[in-house]
Amino acid sequence: MSSSLALILSAWLATAPMSADEIERYALEHSPLLALARLGHDVAEAEYLRASLAWVPTLKVTAGGGYMPGQTVDSGGRLTSDFGEVGYVARVEGEATMPLYTFGKLAIIDDMGEAGRDLAAEKARVLQVELRQQVRRLVDSLRFVTQADDLVKEGRSYFDKAKRHLDKLEEEDSDEYDQVDRFKLRVYEADLTRMELEVRRGRQAAREGLAALMGLPGPDALEVAEASLEPVTVDPAGVEAWVAALEGAPEIRVLGVEARFAKLQADLEKRRWWPDLALIGSGKYQRAEPVDNVMANGQLISDPYNTWYAGAVLGLRWELDVVGRLAAVRKQRALQSLAEQKHELYRRKLALEVREMARKLADQQQLLSVTARAEKAARSWLIDRSNLYDAGLIDVKDVIESLKEFYKRREDHLRAILDLNVTWYQLQKLVGLESDAPVAQGEKQP
Repeated sequence: MSSSLALILSAWLATAPMSADEIERYALEHSPLLALARLGHDVAEAEYLRASLAWVPTLKVTAGGGYMPGQTVDSGGRLTSDFGEVGYVARVEGEATMPLYTFGKLAIIDDMGEAGRDLAAEKARVLQVELRQQVRRLVDSLRFVTQADDLVKEGRSYFDKAKRHLDKLEEEDSDEYDQVDRFKLRVYEADLTRMELEVRRGRQAAREGLAALMGLPGPDALEVAEASLEPVTVDPAGVEAWVAALEGAPEIRVLGVEARFAKLQADLEKRRWWPDLALIGSGKYQRAEPVDNVMANGQLISDPYNTWYAGAVLGLRWELDVVGRLAAVRKQRALQSLAEQKHELYRRKLALEVREMARKLADQQQLLSVTARAEKAARSWLIDRSNLYDAGLIDVKDVIESLKEFYKRREDHLRAILDLNVTWYQLQKLVGLESDAPVAQGEKQP
């Protein structure tokens, strides 16, 4: 993307808030991560082109030229150099080889090119799934800190209310005024400031991460539409269906293609025991002007310097390196077995991870309902303590205690939602599920 186009897009994005789905689509089109994948695909396409055209004749040409002194013939009929004269000499030689029958080698090479292209496509899919998971996680992280910021602002409002009440008691010189309450408020204010700084840092980190994944010049070029953090709706009982879908998982497919490529390499090494039947053509043209002048005078019977020939032959090319070939075949068969075992063991490992994540999802969903009830109870507690404090029935210590407890329970609930969503996104990445992230409140279904 050119710098001018990037600036235009950045200016447009800065004025157009983007939903989670729009951010994801934009990242899939413009992410530098996928740009690397596309370059890898171009490399694979070039390798495939070379493999598919392996039957095309190869041509080797060597040419040279220079100067040589003039030539004369002595009394014995031999050429001698006459450095008083100089003439040119030139030589061109070429050889072309066209394979006719290779005992299946060309077909295997073509299949290897196809496998290499498939491998590049599967690796790009791995990066695409990883990008989706990272974008969704960062969007939810941004929503988390945004709602945490709302929570801190609510806590600040309760703090300001308590402070105004304390200031009023001090101005009225009331017997209810206690200097210790002032100290307690200052301690709580320090906690509020720490929370505000954490929220600011978390928001900046999430925005910078999204901007980097989207290929934007910076977080200022991104405006995210406001939406609340909502938990995903997923049934952990579907774990066996997820396990059954593992053959379509991106990383499993990569290992499957790698195993296929290793088998083709082993087959190719085995076929190299057999020769190649090829049509081989060669030719040569050589010209030496000083010798040609001597021939023109009839002073030589034959001329080895000025000559040409051309011809073709049907021949066999056969590499009979028995020890080297035996070792190469054994090595490639071992690599094939290694790739196949790696594919199977990784599939089993993923199956265990999927089942563990399903159990984790079930626990997180149960925890989510618990944290929701705790948050509701903490809010009721805070409202009650605040009203009693306004009525002068309790001191500020009780209000601060209920404030801290409410903040903790609210943060626990938000954290439980975020953890649940992130676990689901990780499971999507493992299995290769393409279902969209949950639609948050305030957003429209695409």
